[in-house]
This record gives sequence, C-alpha cells and structure tokens, in this order.
Amino acid sequence: MNKILTSKKAAAFFILALLVTSWKVVAQSCIVSGEIRGIGDTPIQFRYTQNGVDKVDTVVAKGDRFRYVVQKPDDGMFDIFIKNPAWRGVWYEAGNLTVLGNIDNPEQLEIKGTKDNDLLTSYNQIRWAYREKAKGQSAEAIEKLNEEQKLKTWAFMKVNTPSLTAMYLLSGLTNDPSLKIEDLDTAFREFPPQIRESYYGKKAKERIEIVKNQPVKGKKAPDFKLVSSKGDSVQLSQYLGKYVLLDFWGHWCGPCIQTMPQLRAFHEKYRGKVTVIGIAAEWADDKETWLKTIEKHQANWINLTDFRFDRGEVMKTFNITEFPTYFLVDPKGVVVARSNNFPAIEKIVAEVKAFR
Repeated sequence: MNKILTSKKAAAFFILALLVTSWKVVAQSCIVSGEIRGIGDTPIQFRYTQNGVDKVDTVVAKGDRFRYVVQKPDDGMFDIFIKNPAWRGVWYEAGNLTVLGNIDNPEQLEIKGTKDNDLLTSYNQIRWAYREKAKGQSAEAIEKLNEEQKLKTWAFMKVNTPSLTAMYLLSGLTNDPSLKIEDLDTAFREFPPQIRESYYGKKAKERIEIVKNQPVKGKKAPDFKLVSSKGDSVQLSQYLGKYVLLDFWGHWCGPCIQTMPQLRAFHEKYRGKVTVIGIAAEWADDKETWLKTIEKHQANWINLTDFRFDRGEVMKTFNITEFPTYFLVDPKGVVVARSNNFPAIEKIVAEVKAFR
C-alpha cells in the first residue's frame, strides 16, 4: 500500500515538475502575435542566425493574424519579412510581442510588448519621419536631413542609455566618420558591463578600436596580402616606391561602377607613376560576376578580394564603411588622402609636383 502511495506521489511530483518546467519555458519564450491588415493568408518569414547558421522559419498568416514562438538568435535580434524586401529587426526578449500594421506599409510595423522593442519602435518612428521628409528633396537637402537624423539618433541613444537599443544605435554610429572617437568611447563606457558584453556591445567595442587605429592622413598604411583576380598573391608593400591608389569597391555598388570610366582614364594618365589597386567587397558566390565586371569595364589594374565582403581583415583595418572609398598612399607608404569622392583624389594627385 505504501509503495502504491509512494508511486502515486512520485508520479504526481513528476507531473508537477513537468508543469513547472513547461511554465518556465513558456515564461522565458519570446512569442510574437500579430494582426497585419491586408496580409490575409500570406506566408511570413522569420530570419535569424543560430550557432553561426542563417535560418529562415515560415509562418502562414490566417485572416491577417499570425503567431510564432521565436528561436533564440546569436545576436539577440531576428528579422520579420512581411513583404520582401521590406523587413523589420526585432529584439529577442522573453515575453509577448504584438505586431500591428498594414501590408501597404510593411516597414512601419508597430512592434511592442517588451522594453527594448518599445524603444526600437520609438526610434524607428523618428527614422521613418526623416525618410518621408527626404522624398523628392535635392541631394543637398537630403544631406542636411541626414545630419539632423544623426543628431537625433545620438540624442535618443544618450537618453536611453543603458539599454540594448541604445547600444545597438551606438554600434551603428561608430560607422560615422564625422563623430569624434573620444565621444564614441565615452558613450560606450557609460553602459553597464552586461550590455558592453552583449553582441552589439562587443561589435561597438570592436568598431571603436578599429576607428582608433585606422590609417589616416599622415599615418603609415598597414601592409596586407590578398589574392588577385589572376590567382596570384599580392602585397601592398611590393608596390611602394611609387604612389598607390587603393579603390575599395564592389560589383554591386552603383556609384563604384559609375566611376569606372574616370578611374580607367586616371589609370591610363598616370600609368607607371600611380599603381591602382582595386579591393572588392565580394562573397565567394560572386566570383564569376566580379571577374565579368572587371572585364566588362576594362578595369585593367590590380584587382583583389578575400571573398569575405566587408568582414575581411583588410576592410576592417582600413575602416571601410562606405563604397567606393579611396586611399592615396605615397611612395613611403604614408596615407596622403582618404575620400569617397574620386574627383577630390584626382585633384590631389594633379597637385603632386612629380606629376606636373
């Protein structure tokens, strides 16, 4: 009799333990529920990276509504693709998230329910407002609006420090060359250790260190070794003794391709005096397209890549965040100029006495 009671107690305890465990799992889960007007029974994609692998989960909405239990991503964020290419980044936080919006404005989804997602939605409203203001404006007006948005982003980041969203924004701001490294470093140190050690905290720290050590005018350009389009190994140092123009570009970059005729004319004009080296941000899958682009545009100078897009060591060392970016290096290996504007580089070269 005692054995039966003991068995019943054990079974009851086991069931209770399962219920408690299940409750804990649910409590710690990130559950997304939404209603998007006009989406009907359309598939919705949830994209994230888990254990270094890019993954895509698909949920089919029913009558404009959907529900999904999110898998935990490596970087703490996942993307919701409602209507390709429109998407929204979302924080993975334990709790219930609500997604509201309209299929006609998929980028303006309102995602709320947890602290950092509420903050991210608030910031996105600022970003959307500037995007609307920029429509139909001149290049000069857009540049002014971009500067205003940067200041708003900085202010939002400071007011909401410490938070993951603020660190996420700081990580993005480290790509802006107009911001002082001292200000970025100070802002980073205002976050508590647990946020500094988060994915975006580590990313911001890495970017700040890169900016601190980047080659600038008057500093020595770091040497590097990459494989050329012809398959041979090329080092920057082997071309010193004359001027070198580094052109950071990509076959997918419209402004880079538009500048090709000017770069080709420059190469012909200064042949033997300035060595042109193109360094492309490409993935391994883009090899054939990269080679065909070189051939099509008669880019008959040295062309290199490591097929790691902008994640390779050379791109990081030179702090390449925009394409195209040009570095002019003198015969001693010292950086003379850095610019995203090719005519500005041409002007500097034209003023070199040895080329007159």
